[in-house]
Amino acid sequence: MRKIVDVTRKAVEETANRVLEVYYKELCNC
Repeated sequence: MRKIVDVTRKAVEETANRVLEVYYKELCNC
C-alpha cells in the first residue's frame, strides 16, 4: 500500500512540474 502512495506522489510531482513548465512558457510568450 505504501509503495503505491510513493509512486502516485512521484507521478503527481512530475506531472505538476511539467504543467508548470508549459504554463510559464505560455506566460512568457504573451
